[in-house]
Amino acid sequence: MRNGRKISKKPVSILLFLCVLVLIPADSVRPQEKPLLIAIEVMAPCVMKSDEVYTGFEIELWEEISKDLGLEFAYYETNMDGIFKDLIEGKAHVGFSCITINHESELREPVNRALLKMHTTGQYDKIFNKWFGAY
Repeated sequence: MRNGRKISKKPVSILLFLCVLVLIPADSVRPQEKPLLIAIEVMAPCVMKSDEVYTGFEIELWEEISKDLGLEFAYYETNMDGIFKDLIEGKAHVGFSCITINHESELREPVNRALLKMHTTGQYDKIFNKWFGAY
């Protein structure tokens, strides 16, 4: 319950999925010259850190998507202002902090296909239920 309102977990999932659909422009993935830079703000349960290893709902989703697409990436920590600044300035390719943010990237369609595949195979629900419980 937040601010006197009960928060449903299902809309969080839908919001995350819609953010990926809306914020990532359509293109195709090009061969990578360098790993994608992923700006993250540690904020449970979406992004967490334990013994220098990142985990959390968005981390697991991203790692499944990047594995499916064959993408190399590197995380770096910042705050929410830093995520927006780095995305706008092109220093980061993707940003995570309890919401998925991606600034004009060529990843829109491949990420959408990977998310759809995760939904149809049940992998998305498995990760969602691990972090938020069944809805």
